[in-house]
Amino acid sequence: MRKIISLVIVSLSVIFLVACGSNNMDGVYREFYQFEGHNVKISNVGKIEINGEKIEYYGKQYSIDEKDKTIKGNDEILAYSYDSKTEVLTLDGNTYVRVDSDYYKELISNGADVLE
Repeated sequence: MRKIISLVIVSLSVIFLVACGSNNMDGVYREFYQFEGHNVKISNVGKIEINGEKIEYYGKQYSIDEKDKTIKGNDEILAYSYDSKTEVLTLDGNTYVRVDSDYYKELISNGADVLE
């Protein structure tokens, strides 16, 4: 009986850890970049919006494949990487930061230029 209870507890723990371990990328992201010797630039033009498995990228709809680390749609397949610590998304050679993230707030407080 103890083995069964232990097995149930371990199974529930694994399910809980897997559920909590997935990246929640939902949010609005802005493109940012820096040229040597200049402040970080954050563009309000370069915008990505993620909601679940759907992503809007420059006005086009795509779906996210987290397993393959790609977004697919509009006859395109684009690779991406995501740093869950800083909430920075790199897609198609460009870098985007989640607007409500601590890293975004840090960039702004350190004098980043916001481009309209």
